Amino acid sequence: MLVETIQTSNTAGVSTSISAQLPPNRAIGDLMVIIGSNYNGSITVPSGWTLIDQSTGTRQRVGAIYRVCTGGEGSTVSITFGGSADSIAVSALLFRNQHATTPINASDNGGVTISSTTHTTPSVTTTSAATANEAILIRAATTYIDGIGPGTNYTWSADNMTEIVDFVASTSGDSTNAALGVAMRTLTTVGSQGTAVATSATNRAYGTLTFAIAPAP
Repeated sequence: MLVETIQTSNTAGVSTSISAQLPPNRAIGDLMVIIGSNYNGSITVPSGWTLIDQSTGTRQRVGAIYRVCTGGEGSTVSITFGGSADSIAVSALLFRNQHATTPINASDNGGVTISSTTHTTPSVTTTSAATANEAILIRAATTYIDGIGPGTNYTWSADNMTEIVDFVASTSGDSTNAALGVAMRTLTTVGSQGTAVATSATNRAYGTLTFAIAPAP
């Protein structure tokens, strides 16, 4: 189950790295997932973390990493993105009662370099470990907004998704700011989960991710 989310952006100015805040209410055995958005930069996975997936290609990208809590994580983690200094938006999600050794059951990424307000998140095919009515499906979408922009950007109207993150970075001195949206739902079936659309308030290129979190057996 989802316990909490916490968001961080590089408000002081453009950069290639960020000190991401970690969820404060974590316990040993919980699952931390960090989803990050940056223009043209791929996530460099920090020590002790594991890559879930990340979008590729030019323009806005999104990536996700995870770590099972051991008690020695500290309050932040430094995350570096490839490419030039830019606006960064990250969200740390905390889950409980996930599979202890194989929490990520399936993942895929997508995105396009043409401008659109319809940001399609990819389908994944889950296995039997992602038990129906217990496993969690996460979808993420990212784009960029001219200037500081509004505080929110995305709406999710399909696939019974519940929005848990809608966050626009406020990076000083950057002409465009990263926007990140994340939604979730409990899986009702095992197998192909289909695509789902996040509608963006801004007409820009985008990156997307979908992944499934398996429950404890």
